[in-house]
Amino acid sequence: MARPFFTAIVFIGPVAIAAAADRFERPPVNYSDAEPRDPVALCDRLDELVRDGRRGYLDSVLDVLDVPASSQVLVYSKTSLQIRRITPEAPRAVYFNDDVYVGYCFRGDVIEIAATDPQNGARFYTLNQRAETPAFEPDDGSCLACHATRRTQDVPGYLVRSVHAGPSGQPVFSLPTYLTEPSSPHAERWGGWVADGFDAGPGHMANRLYEPDGTATPLDLEELRAGLLRRDYLRTGSDPVALLVLAHQSQMHNAIAAASIEARIALDYDRVIGEVIGRPADELGESTVRRLDRTAENVVRHLLMCDEAAPPGPLSADSDYAKQFAARGPFDPAGRSLREFDLESRVFKYPCSYLIYSPAFDALPREILDRVRDRLAAILDGEDESAEYAHLTPEFRDAVGKILRATKPGLWR
Repeated sequence: MARPFFTAIVFIGPVAIAAAADRFERPPVNYSDAEPRDPVALCDRLDELVRDGRRGYLDSVLDVLDVPASSQVLVYSKTSLQIRRITPEAPRAVYFNDDVYVGYCFRGDVIEIAATDPQNGARFYTLNQRAETPAFEPDDGSCLACHATRRTQDVPGYLVRSVHAGPSGQPVFSLPTYLTEPSSPHAERWGGWVADGFDAGPGHMANRLYEPDGTATPLDLEELRAGLLRRDYLRTGSDPVALLVLAHQSQMHNAIAAASIEARIALDYDRVIGEVIGRPADELGESTVRRLDRTAENVVRHLLMCDEAAPPGPLSADSDYAKQFAARGPFDPAGRSLREFDLESRVFKYPCSYLIYSPAFDALPREILDRVRDRLAAILDGEDESAEYAHLTPEFRDAVGKILRATKPGLWR
């Protein structure tokens, strides 16, 4: 049975859970009954999964789902299904690409997998590490207790939690926990995570263990790396650039899923009301227009990286992960790409999310896509100079506009 994936242990009232789930478990969304269309559900390479004596099915799972081993990030807080397997000496390894996330524990019972459905947000699976015939087993709904709350924008989604991890990895519940997203202060980020390249001084919560009084002890990273090598982890470190990408990508995915689900619910409600009052089928009610406008604006804000905190630099883009990520493009005629890194004043050189190329973005309802297109055009062409988008200098607006027009021509009407 799958349990929360990227989440600290939190207690959420059953009424709140039911209220959040009720929105997407009823028509027109029908999350649990809808046919999954995520990369795991559509994978036709199960016959290529091979178990070895070191990491079970991990290597072949990453291969068939096209998830790079270089994306490895390590979390040592006991905040997932396999808490007995997770310690500061043997952290959980997380790997990801644009649409799939894979969690691995040393000597774990299962591999945890989350994947993005183009219309309905995150889907959750496990793969039994001891199975003779491997299969991706869908979650029974348990994951949604934490993965469909306000922390995931009230849709099935992803979250990265930051906790004060104690010496065993157990969260110190007398100390606060935080959601890590692009706007999060770095002083509240990465508790319970390993981050190579982040020092152990003030400024973030990575690479340290906490006592109940808040006293912190730095992890011995050299000892950790030696232990990872002995335990046959794929990598002996945790890529700091991958952590920054993870913070952006998880919430960007949630914003897209929230827009898809909210729009379908709003349009279905509007259709029913329109039939009752005899309104023409091609007209939308004022309240529906406002809902769609708000929902589209949330997507635009996430796409254009509003309120993003500067990285805890200096960081380098020379790691295998950073190079492989940046090399994927697509590129405009000037050789520019939304995957290029800055890592000084911002994570990415050009403040527009590469997930604009994702299947989930393309699957947004037309009523949302049209609004997003219009807002992007107004902002990037300089017609909207509101304070919310003041981080977009004329140079950035021009560059992002030219990159998008060259690499995603169908975006513009």
